[in-house]
Amino acid sequence: MSATRTFAARSVSDISSLIRDYPLAWLVSAGEGGIHSTQVPLLADFAPDGGVIRLLGHVDRLNPHLAALQQDGRATALFAGPHGYISPSWFRDRTQALTWNLTTVKIQLQVSIDDRSACADSVLARLVEQMERGRPQAWSVADMAERYHQLRRGIVGFYGQVFGIEVKFKLGQNERLDVLADQIAGLEANGNTDLAKLMREHNDHRAQLLTESRQSSSTGHD
Repeated sequence: MSATRTFAARSVSDISSLIRDYPLAWLVSAGEGGIHSTQVPLLADFAPDGGVIRLLGHVDRLNPHLAALQQDGRATALFAGPHGYISPSWFRDRTQALTWNLTTVKIQLQVSIDDRSACADSVLARLVEQMERGRPQAWSVADMAERYHQLRRGIVGFYGQVFGIEVKFKLGQNERLDVLADQIAGLEANGNTDLAKLMREHNDHRAQLLTESRQSSSTGHD
């Protein structure tokens, strides 16, 4: 796993949480027809320590990307979590520049296509269980009855063995406290609470100082 030290994940749980919460990823690979990219929901198998060891997914049988993956299974999965534009209009210090805070995970894979119906069944069952968990009147593939088997024939399952991970959790770790406080306040005021929450969590070692900076900001605007 690689990342700049400043914007690294705090632990493997940051990576696993992003993949679970934001499973729709870009799967990118190269083949004879050039660069192929497909947006697909991906599930992860984890090692005992929480590290990602394998990704699972499915593609449409008619997608040209499938043939490319069968020829050369090397691929990259790109996950994006909470992100957002940071406007200097929020800052007390107007000399600050604009930026974009973000959370990303890039995983290098060796993809193996598995055209057996059991693979597609397993991938779809896991995807539905993950996405429907906790919902009132949760849906299951059994509700589709015979229609499920008709549609299932149109997809192919695959497994991707992980051999490299890069992450970037750019969440204000390198900002002055007054700038960080203004960034969080601006995001919260504009409804991007998920990103603001992550910024607080990744700067929790500076939490007391951050609170004092925000209080100072409020007093200064009175």
